[in-house]
Amino acid sequence: MYVSSSFLLDPTEIISYIFQELMSGGDLFSYLDSSKDGYLPEVNAAVIVRQVLEAVHYLHQQGIAHRDIKPENVLMTNLRAISRVVLTDFGQARRIPVEEEGSPAKKRMQTHVGTYDYAAPYVFRLHP
Repeated sequence: MYVSSSFLLDPTEIISYIFQELMSGGDLFSYLDSSKDGYLPEVNAAVIVRQVLEAVHYLHQQGIAHRDIKPENVLMTNLRAISRVVLTDFGQARRIPVEEEGSPAKKRMQTHVGTYDYAAPYVFRLHP
């Protein structure tokens, strides 16, 4: 799975412990910044994009909209050319209302969230 998961042990205690998988490769932004000659081979980019899209598809099946996908929120498991990536940072995420048939309701979200530098241009044309 390409979505960050956490394990919380005994939340009734005064002290809680959260365990997450180690992502020693850092984030995608840093990986791209340090790539050789400043570019990423097409095959590597395709593998990363596919994994991110699979993560988004999984979230949407669970009725969750991430709302802040950017290179800094995609973590690399290691620094190899083709490695597993994980989508993280659900601080802006929102549950999508579910219709009676079990499919997500088609309702536009009204709040502007996410990172300004990664927002689509039409967002600024709609609400300056």
